[in-house]
Amino acid sequence: MHLPIDAFYVGTTGEDTNSCTLSNQCLTLDTTSALRGTVNSATDYTVYVMDKTTLSSIFNISSSEQSPRTFTNNPQSSSIQSEILINSGGQFNITGNSLFEHLSFTMQVGASRTNGGIIYARIGSASKILEIISCSFNKCKATNYGGAIYLYIYSSAQAILRNLSFNQCGAQRGGALFANLTSAGKITISGSCSFKDCNSSYGGGIGSYVDGYNSQVIIEDQLTFERCSSSWGGGMLWEGKNQGKLTMTGFCQFKDCTGFYGGGYEIYVNGQRGDIQLLGNIQFEGCKSEGYGGGLYIDSRQASQIIINQVSFSNCNAKLEGGGFYSSQNNQTQMTIQGKITFENCHSDGVGGGCRINALGVNSKVNIIGEQEYNQCEAQIQAGGLSVVIRDNAIVELNNASFKNCSCNYEGGGLFVYIRTGQFTLDKSCQFYQCKSFQGYGGGIYIDVDFITQCSFIIKDVFIHECQALNSTNSSLSYSRSGFGGGLFLGIFGDYDPNSKLIDLRGMKIYNNSADKFGQSLYIVMTKVVDFCQYGILGEYVKGNYSDVYSDENDLEGIPKNLNDFYNLSQEEIEQQSQPLEPLWRILGTLKM
Repeated sequence: MHLPIDAFYVGTTGEDTNSCTLSNQCLTLDTTSALRGTVNSATDYTVYVMDKTTLSSIFNISSSEQSPRTFTNNPQSSSIQSEILINSGGQFNITGNSLFEHLSFTMQVGASRTNGGIIYARIGSASKILEIISCSFNKCKATNYGGAIYLYIYSSAQAILRNLSFNQCGAQRGGALFANLTSAGKITISGSCSFKDCNSSYGGGIGSYVDGYNSQVIIEDQLTFERCSSSWGGGMLWEGKNQGKLTMTGFCQFKDCTGFYGGGYEIYVNGQRGDIQLLGNIQFEGCKSEGYGGGLYIDSRQASQIIINQVSFSNCNAKLEGGGFYSSQNNQTQMTIQGKITFENCHSDGVGGGCRINALGVNSKVNIIGEQEYNQCEAQIQAGGLSVVIRDNAIVELNNASFKNCSCNYEGGGLFVYIRTGQFTLDKSCQFYQCKSFQGYGGGIYIDVDFITQCSFIIKDVFIHECQALNSTNSSLSYSRSGFGGGLFLGIFGDYDPNSKLIDLRGMKIYNNSADKFGQSLYIVMTKVVDFCQYGILGEYVKGNYSDVYSDENDLEGIPKNLNDFYNLSQEEIEQQSQPLEPLWRILGTLKM
């Protein structure tokens, strides 16, 4: 067997007065003269932990040598981990190239560090690399950053973490691991890595701060988080600015994690041109949020790019918004969902049982070109499936989305959209099936549009069938507050000019929807509803697949009122002024002919 020149051996049969050779082993890693004398000067340096050892002091590694300072297991034990107990006062303090492999770290009960319970590393320059491979970290604690590991990686240095496990670790930021990356610093997490029962205030398992061009977190292969908790990102928190980058490939799972902003995962871009690439397969199972995003929370403040491939949410919950997913895009942020997103049995006590999307800011755009499925999702207030808020000329396009058996108490059993300057489009075989509003409007879809400013709502290809808007049994609610628009409720503030063609329902297909009051498939509240119906040829912009010959007139109904005024109408006024829409275009069409 070839052994490096500077090879040292520690184990339970040794003594710290020994020379740390294979035949004369040391007991602990605290041996000063023999073990640490050449750690920063030797060309090659390796410490073999033969079975078990301890560390009760700071072990400084500041070598400028290219060859890493290596700490590994018994060379005869293949992949079996050797054990290192970190006692009070113990820590690896690293600024030079280092490698840890096949080791199991445990902290003494009651022991804690300020930053990095086991490893505190500050690595700078392109030639510097820290590698941690096939290691486990157990019950590690820090009062501030990184319960097990704290990394400050800068000036093109990099850290490589592969095949690691973290159990019951905790800190204020980054329960198990915290990484601060600046000036093109990079961390790669690969292989099979797991985080179980870790907690913090910021990033239950992993917390990261990424600042600057080419500073990046790369996550590959398989990463799992179980029962981790945090206020910001129950399993993981990524915060970036100034072109910081996140790339995730492979498979990532968050199971039974909890938080306030993102029960499983929070991504926060607090600066310009963040680059988020979620290209693998991410799963959230049973994750919960006391606030926003039961599984995933994304908040991008300015001019960023976000690409999402394949994500699934199952049995996730949020107290306020977004049972599975909460996303807020601001000021030129572009988010594209290109793969398949599924929501199964997700719930919100507030709005967006499956998902909440806020598109806020000039040139912000959300383009969902892949598939979305919402199955049996529910919200206590609005949007059993998806809630969308659009402001300041933002654009949201929803394609290939299906909503099945979704429900809410009030507005939008499947989908709720609130537009205050911006555009919303439904296209490419969107479907709403057996969705319900139990005591509100829009069993399938609720649309609220403010035409004091420029807004657009276009249906290019949507099938709404067997959806219901039910009458409330709550006697305290006024008559106007429930039972309208079994398939779609469209409410308009301000005066809409049909010549603008900003509302276009030509791609709407309806079948067998019901409402307890008016508008079995569609109910429109619009001051110029007559003009809207009379624009084009025989109501083409409002009727969809409605047949003048075969359809029931009660399928499409409306009232010539501003939405705000409609809320205050009495039952008698609504019953007197609501009317089927077909006669509005049929009579005028006859006169024009």
